[in-house]
This record gives sequence, structure tokens and C-alpha cells, in this order.
Amino acid sequence: MSLSSPARRCAGAVLLVMTGCAQVLGLHERSEVTDAGPTTIDAQVAVETSTVTTGECGRLPHGSASCAQCMDTNCCAQARACAADPGCDEASTCLAGCTDAACEANCEAFYPDPDALIALRACRVQQCATACGSGSTCGEFASGASTCESCLQSTCCAQGAACASDTVCGALVRCTSNCFSAASCPTACQMAYPLGTADFAAWSACTDTCAMACQPGQNWACLNSPIIWPTPKGATTISFSVTFVDFSDEQPFVMATVKACDKLDFSCASPLAQSTTDATGLVSLTVPAGLSGFDGYLDVTGGQINGTGAEAGTGTSVFPAIWYPIPFVVADGWRGRTTLPSMDELSQFAQATGTTLDPARGHFAVNATDCIFGPAAGVSFAADVTDAETKGFYLLDYVPVVTQMATDASGIGGFINLPTVSPARLVVIQATAGAAGGKSMGSYTFVVRPATFTTASSFPPAP
Repeated sequence: MSLSSPARRCAGAVLLVMTGCAQVLGLHERSEVTDAGPTTIDAQVAVETSTVTTGECGRLPHGSASCAQCMDTNCCAQARACAADPGCDEASTCLAGCTDAACEANCEAFYPDPDALIALRACRVQQCATACGSGSTCGEFASGASTCESCLQSTCCAQGAACASDTVCGALVRCTSNCFSAASCPTACQMAYPLGTADFAAWSACTDTCAMACQPGQNWACLNSPIIWPTPKGATTISFSVTFVDFSDEQPFVMATVKACDKLDFSCASPLAQSTTDATGLVSLTVPAGLSGFDGYLDVTGGQINGTGAEAGTGTSVFPAIWYPIPFVVADGWRGRTTLPSMDELSQFAQATGTTLDPARGHFAVNATDCIFGPAAGVSFAADVTDAETKGFYLLDYVPVVTQMATDASGIGGFINLPTVSPARLVVIQATAGAAGGKSMGSYTFVVRPATFTTASSFPPAP
């Protein structure tokens, strides 16, 4: 169920390595909020409010004058390559303005982790760790949670530095951080990056010792002082990509039709862009940037699982889906791996809840995440439109349970057979964080159509 690429992700690469959750989003996350008021994670604001120095190579910002000088001397080629990549440039700018691991972790929740950024990080860790600070000394794998970060720094510093300084290990971390639950996914990542497996195995084994300190879904500070999400930087369009795979085995949906739709175009009558997934399930789209970034949805239909020869509309094609990238897309780059159910999978899912899919109704599921995009247990969902045929559920050990009252560690819950109308209706989904004393996480409004599965990358507290 997008059971996705939350954002790549859980709450930082280390947590993704340990839990194997799907992308909400990558290696890092943004700073803790305080009682002083709303906190922005806007890349430019972060730079302007910290002591950064612009380097000569690529005009990239760095956290200090000593770091900038070292990077100009030793990593000039990597800095210029990053500056030439819009996604890397914006991610690097955001990271340079950070003064703690939580800030770094949230930056990569909003910005991609392209090869150019992995190469820049590797060079910084190899050549300039001392000049650029303790985070670089330990590899820059920030967790976003202070207790987790302390454990990693004290226990796994050498292993983190070894992996981060190896670009292949860095790419392997990125790949595995976008796996959800299928055992085949991390195995496929290791087959794709065999030269990084030794450093990766050492890093992953060490992070297991910090599992208790690194439990995700525990940060609720933004419920008292909201975080202001970043917005696009001067671009008129955003080019982004996402990989769609099936829920059970994480096999790619091949040749599925994907339309980018304005949030107010409920039937997607006038797509902003349209393309098809390739043999790996990847689709690339270019959309208007908008004031908030791309805050619409993707309409996904047809295709087949991993070239099985099935025709669109059969059990192995994707169940017609609406996918919302939350947080919004604000920069170019890959948004990671997102799982969607096939026709057969959603039918079996409904049967597990004691019902059958009504073709006149819509269906919904989402990942609850905390303030730093870690999958959150103890979250309950409510829809503004339900009736006697609607089945609310939460996953318990990856099995849908209708008697469960809140999410487990996966953070996943939803509804089967929501009443809707043709061509669509808007449904408001509200969430409450039990672990935060029953505080409201706010609400999001989603398009729900008959015979369609609606989902989102994540359900973090509304900004």
C-alpha cells in the first residue's frame, strides 16, 4: 500500500537499514522545533541563519571556512558536479545550513540523494572530515533523533565513515533504504552494488546494536511548534521520478500509465504530464513547480508485474491508484520506491478484513509518520465519510486487522470500501497520535474514486 518510499523513508538511512521500511525519503532529516515558534527547513533560510562559507568550486556553501577551504583543495571536481545537478545543489545547500543531525536528516526528506551528492559526501568524509566537523568524521549518516545519534557516534563511527567514504556503499544504503518488506529487495540491491557489500554489512551490523536507541516514530515536537516546509527555489518546473512496485514482492510494475494531476482536477481530465513505467518500474515526469512544489497526485493504471506477460486489467496489473507524494515535491530527483497493490493483492487484502471490494467504492491506506518522517506506532485514522460497509483496518505484523485500534510499528492503516461518487469525491482523513498524548496530527484531503486505491508517501503532522 504506498506503503512507500516515506518519503524515502523512515527517519534517516540508519533506521531504514535496520527496519527495512520503504522510502519515505533518505539519509537525513530536519532540526528539532522549539517553543520559539515555527521552524523552517527552507534550504536558503537555513544557509542564511548559520555560519556557512561559500566555496570557490561550484559556489557550494559549506558549514565553515575551514571546511570550504579543504573542499576547494581536495574535492573541487565533486563540488562542481554537485552544483551542476539541481537536486544535489539544493540538498547540499540545505545540509550546509544544519547544526545538528535532526536538521540534516530532514533535509534529505525533502531533497534527493543523487549520485553527485553521494560522491561529494564520500570525498568530504575521505579528505575533509576533520575540517568539516564530527558528523563528517563518522560518515554523515544522521538519524534525526538525539539518542540514536549519540549511540551511532559512540558505537559505529568507524563503520559509518568507511561506508560513506565508499560511493558504492553509499549507493547501496540508498537502495536498501527504499526497500519495504520483501526479502528480495535488499538482496537485489546487494547484487546491484556488490563492491559495497563488505562496508555495508559492517555498518548495518553495528547499527543493530543501537536498535533500542534508534526506534523511529518518537518525535512529536512539531505538534507544539509546526515546521514550515521548504518551497521550490526559482524553478518553473520540477523533473522528478518514482519507482512503482507491487506490495507483496516488490516486483516492478512495467508499462503502467502514470499521469501527473493537479490537486483540484479530481478526475485528472487535463494531466500536467504523462508517461509510462520502464522495465524497472521507474517513471519520470516534469510538472509545473507551483508555489508549494508539486502538491497534486499521480494517477497510476494498467501495466504488469515484472514482465509476466499479463495484460492490463488482469490480476497482476496495478489496482487503479492515486498516489500523493507527501511531503510535496520541491526539487528535481528520484522520490524513491513506492509499493502499490495489484488487482489480486488488494482483493486478497479486502478478504483478510472479512469483506470484498465494492466496485462502486474507493479504498485508502497510508503510512503514519512522526515529525521527522519516522513510521509511527499508536496513530489512529478517521475518515469524514464512512458507513456500515466501510472497513477500517491497521496492519499488525503486515496483516490487516479490523479489531486493531491504531498503527503498529509499520505506521500503516486505512479503509476498505469508502463511499464515494462518480467521478470522485474528496475525503478528509484525520490522524491522532496516541504516543503524543492523543494530540491531533491534523488532516489531509484526498481524492477518492470508485474502484480506485488512494494512498500517499506518508501522513506526517500537517505543516
